[in-house]
Amino acid sequence: MKNMVGLGRAENKIGLEAEFLLRSSDGDLVFPSDYGFDTDEFMILGEFRTVPQDSVERCLGAFYESFYTLKRCILDKDKGLRLDIEHGFDTISSEFNAKILRKMGSKQINESLNIYGTDILTLSDAVIKGGKVIGRKISTGFHIHFSSVNTTSVSIPKFVDIPNYGKYHVNDEQKQVSVSSVTKPVIAHFVKRLDAELLPRFINSNYKNLKYRQPGFYELKSHGFEYRSMPFDLSVIDRLDMILEFCFNLFKDL
Repeated sequence: MKNMVGLGRAENKIGLEAEFLLRSSDGDLVFPSDYGFDTDEFMILGEFRTVPQDSVERCLGAFYESFYTLKRCILDKDKGLRLDIEHGFDTISSEFNAKILRKMGSKQINESLNIYGTDILTLSDAVIKGGKVIGRKISTGFHIHFSSVNTTSVSIPKFVDIPNYGKYHVNDEQKQVSVSSVTKPVIAHFVKRLDAELLPRFINSNYKNLKYRQPGFYELKSHGFEYRSMPFDLSVIDRLDMILEFCFNLFKDL
């Protein structure tokens, strides 16, 4: 590469993933995959997502389109299914947890990282009574994907080989190179602000001891990173515009 002609404006985008519980007509939890819905790795949790967008308005539109498409699909199944997002948590028996693990087929190693060094594999949502594990707490998450890409125009020299002369510089070709602004320091800064200023507004007493709702969890992605500590319930939907305003404002810190 010969030289950089100039940096374009950063393209900042946010994508959303939300987990949900699905219940039968009698209120029992059922596996979303049995009815054709996408799931998390922990297969009792259904999941829907949006295409990343570059503004609050477009993110809101994409979320509600995906959300109401999900609701319509559940109604169309005509099997008495009910979408459960009222509370975002539940407790299951040890027997049902074993059924989930058998359905998963193999042990899944969680890829979540934590900026404070917390190892999620050392945490447990087990319910213990009389020294015996009698169940497990589960919760639905709201995962926020961040990406920020700068497109750079780069001049690349083009040469041709001339007999008895060698390489001859013909011209320069312009190519576009994309560079992510989401570096490790940026991730740490974003996650700390999300933990301190956003997460506490949605973590009530029911979530405080759940391992997946602890501060600092994220996953690295090819496009940037995914913040994973947020719960998903009706309070998130009610305040989604505020959440997105906060998240897009984080890009001003870049």
